Amino acid sequence: MSKLDADGLRVEDCCGQTYDNAAVMPGRRTGVQTRIREKNPRALYVPCNSHSLNLVGVHAAHVDPVMVTFFGTIERIFTYFASSIHRWEVMKQHLELAIKRDCDTRWSSKSDAVEANANR
Repeated sequence: MSKLDADGLRVEDCCGQTYDNAAVMPGRRTGVQTRIREKNPRALYVPCNSHSLNLVGVHAAHVDPVMVTFFGTIERIFTYFASSIHRWEVMKQHLELAIKRDCDTRWSSKSDAVEANANR
C-alpha cells in the first residue's frame, strides 16, 4: 500500500487488479488482492492470462519426455560453455551470438535458447 501511495495511485479509484500466479499476490486471506479489496471492494481480481498461459507452456515442456530431453540438452550445452571462461571465449570467436540459458519461469527464454542454438 505504501508503494501505491508513493506512486500517487489511489486504491479508491481502482476498478480491477491482476497479478502473476505467485500465491502471495492473489491470496484470499493475506494476499495483495485481499488488502486492496479491504480498502476498495469494487477492485475485482482477475488472474493474469499472460502469466497463466506462460505456466501452461512451461508445464507442457516438463511432461513430454521428448521436450524434457530437448530442453535438457539445450541447458547442458549452455552449462558446458558457461562453466569455463576459456570455452565461452572460444565459442564467442566462432559464433555470432552467444548461447542462452533456458529459464523455467519464462516460456520466452525457451524460445531464445532454442533460437540461439538453431542458428549454429
